[in-house]
Amino acid sequence: MFIFQKKLSNILFKIFIFAIFFFGQKALASTSESLANEIPWDWYLSRASGWVAYIFLWFSIFLGLSIRNIFLKKIIKPIHSFDFHCFVSISAIFWALFHGISFWFHEGSYFMSFREIFIPLY
Repeated sequence: MFIFQKKLSNILFKIFIFAIFFFGQKALASTSESLANEIPWDWYLSRASGWVAYIFLWFSIFLGLSIRNIFLKKIIKPIHSFDFHCFVSISAIFWALFHGISFWFHEGSYFMSFREIFIPLY
């Protein structure tokens, strides 16, 4: 059970590192072209954490659905799927909170209040 969870967490970690390098290279290439329109680091931090939270939330929903799915029971045992679903859900909540908190450091056109950050479409 823990071996399966460690393998999946290693795969997710590698995907996360790949995404950081992939999007980081694109971001560095776009910012190095024009220094006049430089985008601050907090903008990249908030967007990257939002993408990671979205991917983890999607994967968490997939694992939650695979617990009861007849076809996926043969591939992923329900107990492993449930354990990893809990782990990925907690990770997704962490990254979503990190995404929201990162907006406090972003120097945008106006300061976002607590309500605007943590209540969507407020």
